[in-house]
Amino acid sequence: MKLYKQLSSYTREIHRDIHSAVSLELDNAKKDYISNETFYKRTIYFMSFLIFLECFIFILLSIILINSISKRLNNHLEFAKEIACGKLDSTIKVDSNDEIGVLGKTLNTAFNNTKKLMNEIKDSEKQLKIKIEELSTVQNQLKIDKERYELAVEGANDGIWDIDLLNNTIYISNKCKYLLDIDKSENTFDLAYCHELFYKFLDKSSFKNYVKNLIEKQIHICYKEFKYLDSEGKEKIFLLRGKIIWDENKKPYRMAGSITDVTTERKANEKAKYLAYYNKLLGIPNMTYLLNNLPEYIEYTPKDNIGAILALDIDNFKSINEVYNRKIGDETLKFIANRLKYFSSEDKIFSLNGDNFIIYCNKFNTKEQIEKYVQNLIDIFKNPFVIKNNDIYLSISIGISCYPEDSTDPNALIKNAEIALRYCKEKNKNSYNFYNPSMEFETKEKILIKSRLVKAIINKEFQLYYQPKINLKNNKIDGMETLVRWIHPLKGLILPSNFIPIAEESGLIVPIGKFVLKEACRQNKYWQDKGLSPLKVAVNISAKQIQQDDFVDIVKNVLKSTNLSSKYLELEVTESTIMSNFDLSVSKLQELKNLGIRISLDDFGTGYSSLNYLRRLPIDSIKIDKSFIDNITKIEKDKFITSSLIDLAHGLNLTVVAEGVETEAQLNILKEFNCDIIQGYLFSKPLDKEGFEKIAMQFF
Repeated sequence: MKLYKQLSSYTREIHRDIHSAVSLELDNAKKDYISNETFYKRTIYFMSFLIFLECFIFILLSIILINSISKRLNNHLEFAKEIACGKLDSTIKVDSNDEIGVLGKTLNTAFNNTKKLMNEIKDSEKQLKIKIEELSTVQNQLKIDKERYELAVEGANDGIWDIDLLNNTIYISNKCKYLLDIDKSENTFDLAYCHELFYKFLDKSSFKNYVKNLIEKQIHICYKEFKYLDSEGKEKIFLLRGKIIWDENKKPYRMAGSITDVTTERKANEKAKYLAYYNKLLGIPNMTYLLNNLPEYIEYTPKDNIGAILALDIDNFKSINEVYNRKIGDETLKFIANRLKYFSSEDKIFSLNGDNFIIYCNKFNTKEQIEKYVQNLIDIFKNPFVIKNNDIYLSISIGISCYPEDSTDPNALIKNAEIALRYCKEKNKNSYNFYNPSMEFETKEKILIKSRLVKAIINKEFQLYYQPKINLKNNKIDGMETLVRWIHPLKGLILPSNFIPIAEESGLIVPIGKFVLKEACRQNKYWQDKGLSPLKVAVNISAKQIQQDDFVDIVKNVLKSTNLSSKYLELEVTESTIMSNFDLSVSKLQELKNLGIRISLDDFGTGYSSLNYLRRLPIDSIKIDKSFIDNITKIEKDKFITSSLIDLAHGLNLTVVAEGVETEAQLNILKEFNCDIIQGYLFSKPLDKEGFEKIAMQFF
């Protein structure tokens, strides 16, 4: 606009100057017109020239102005092209303040603003891209998590449920439908469908009360097992776990959780519990069950009644397994358990181990009533049990402790009953004993003796004594029985009856027996080397010794190490020792007999005394027990039994030894019965090695 105005201004000024010049010439011409026609024509020519000149100048200035404008506009156009080509660092050079210059500045400003905006857009685009990538990552993770959740829900052992109490709907996962035996395709149901499922609950009342308690007490977590009946009528056990969400008015509006089938686990637990608390063979509770429940039984004992703990043991039951077989033994135990359950149907019966039982009963007012009950219990064993066509003869021993007299502590009551039982078995089997504190003193004394025995073995506190055996045919010493004595450093002499049973029970009899065997053989060989007439030395062998796998080798090694001939060694075994494992004992005794060692059956007549067993034993002699010898001068039956035993033994080509002979009258009767050898205080008590050597020298 400014250029146009300037150009117009220049044109007007030129036009004005030309017009002024023409006007002046015209005025002058007018004056001279009349006189000078030629000048007039010249003036006309001049004016035409001026007009041409004016037009020429105008055109020239227009061309110059247009070129100037065109050049500057071309700069703007080049700027636009550069922008279009992406040269964002381009600018318009502005050197004037006219319209084109202002246009250039405006374009520069607009472009700079646009470029700034574009940079901002690029930055925003980068941020948006980052956000999109983050959202995409989250979306992918959500997809993965959803798939993982769905796989976990469907693949796990749990079924998912979700109750919407606002809309009265329940969502049940496919796994949950499978567990609850729901044959429907949808997963969301009206809440009323729960009532249909509820009819399959086996413990409806308990579950209903549980839910009611949750609501009333506003409990947030639910954890409940329930039993459920499936379409096949099978009982299942489910564990319900979930959470309850409450609104501000303390009303539940949503409940969600899981259901787990724990049927297999619970049945396994029940089986494990049964195995832990019951005797699988006998089907009755065991000691663990007793210990867990006895406090409760005692608590519910009527105030004026006596709670009786009866500890039962089947006498010599081990022999049933050995004489028959273990299967017969198991059947016998089951028969006994059933018999006890029938006899004591109102009482609690427990299996301790093997052939030991406990009975708890609280129906008695006096000990006399307990004694009558116990005697009746013993009497049911008087008749034989018929097991697999075998007549099994058994007896029981019973120890009794009473609540609250003997103790109020359950463990102490059991311990006291067992102490009374042990006392009963040691003193008189097939009977019963009430607990007495003195029995516990004896038990503690036994424990103390056992501890001292260990030290005695280490310190070699044992000494051998020898009791001569007299041959009635020539009245000479035929041999000697070895008897062990314990010489305690503080208590002095301790007799075998005070420690041998404890040594037998604890297994310490094995090292003691080995010492006795070796020392007896060594001493016998010493006497022979010293010039005494060779004698047989008899050594008692315990059940635990003969049951050792290497017992025969032990005997061989002792004979070899002492250089004693086997014919001068005699081993005495009792019937109970052999019956502890009959076949094994017979086998080993036969091996020893084959070595030339004599075998003697000790205490004959006090144990099984079965002809069936006797004929199978590889023995050379029998020893008639002192209990028969004591009464042969007083009781005709004992005299007859003794005579019969001697005749029986001679009929089997066995030598007979009568032990415990203390009077001339006994000796005369034994001579009358043709007894072969006697042993007893009538001739000599047991002597130490010096004493025996002295008496042996007198005979020889």
